[in-house]
Amino acid sequence: MTAPVIMQVHDLGSTSSRIMLNVGREFNPQAIIMESEIIRTTLDCASSFHQSLIGRFNPAYSGWVELKGGCYCYGDAAKNLKAELQLGKSKFELAIPKILATTGAVSEEFNLPNGTTINLGVLLPYREYGDKDIFERFLRSYLQDFKFCGNHKSFNLNHFVCLPEISGVMLQAKVGKKTSNSNQIGLMLGFRDVSAVYVSKGSLSGGTSKDLGFHELCEFVGQKIAFHDYKQLAEAISRAGSKIYAKELQPLLGNLNKTYRQAKLTQIKQAIKEGRKNYLFAFDEWFKANIRGEVDEVIIAGGTAHYFRQELDAMLKKTSVSRINWCDELEERIKSSFDSVIEQHSLHYRLSDVYGLFFYLWEYLSQNGDV
Repeated sequence: MTAPVIMQVHDLGSTSSRIMLNVGREFNPQAIIMESEIIRTTLDCASSFHQSLIGRFNPAYSGWVELKGGCYCYGDAAKNLKAELQLGKSKFELAIPKILATTGAVSEEFNLPNGTTINLGVLLPYREYGDKDIFERFLRSYLQDFKFCGNHKSFNLNHFVCLPEISGVMLQAKVGKKTSNSNQIGLMLGFRDVSAVYVSKGSLSGGTSKDLGFHELCEFVGQKIAFHDYKQLAEAISRAGSKIYAKELQPLLGNLNKTYRQAKLTQIKQAIKEGRKNYLFAFDEWFKANIRGEVDEVIIAGGTAHYFRQELDAMLKKTSVSRINWCDELEERIKSSFDSVIEQHSLHYRLSDVYGLFFYLWEYLSQNGDV
């Protein structure tokens, strides 16, 4: 029998996918990052790009998948074909070729034969959570018959868990009161979406999502300063922090003549200040409109949340929420286990959801004798 694979994948839409992985029956989790760009193309375009590379390409960074209905390039190949962030597409639609690409890359890295059993966990924004059954049906079919970089692949999807974003954090976070007696809201602030999940006395009672992630700030700033590479803009704004350190904004100046650099830098900083103010107002209005009755605890996570941590903390303390849980202990556990990956990819506060669901899946499979 081949070694089972447990794989938890997060952010299958517009930003880099984070994968928590365990191959075999020994507990040895690993974190892997795959680039966000993916584009539908022709097989000729995909293979031509990779044939032009010098040396052997790394499938974690670039490759293509063929499935019924099309061929998709991801990573460097997609960048070469001018792929853009596809914020308007449903995450599960992008998730299918991304999961196939991830599975293919993992199979190459670990020499997994066809027929290997895959156990998979996926997180979706609450507004797309209703698509989970369609998602699973097509994913099971495609995993049994696809091509990865020209090689036929076939895997058996054993156990599949699909939960709303923030669920992984809520499964692992230490709460202030027993969940059986409390009302909680889980808040996930990502790049595209913000999601709220309601838990009443330990049971999921509903949720909501809005297209109000970090990209809103980036698009506002981009329009103000005529800079439309939102991925690069997001990285610069994030690194500049709430104090908007000018040093971190230098990459946005490109090769601009030194005569104009200071004026441009001032323009960028002003746009960020204004954008931050507008974003926080919009989030405050959304949250107040969606808070439900008495809330014992808000559990909050996501890169956007921690970028605005000081402001959001003050904002939430003005509501009826009894306790704000930033999951600091969970973050410390992640940092101690995957510090090198976090540092390499600037993933501060962005592994918590994938980490939480991975451990939930491992525990479930262990109890049922599947690992």
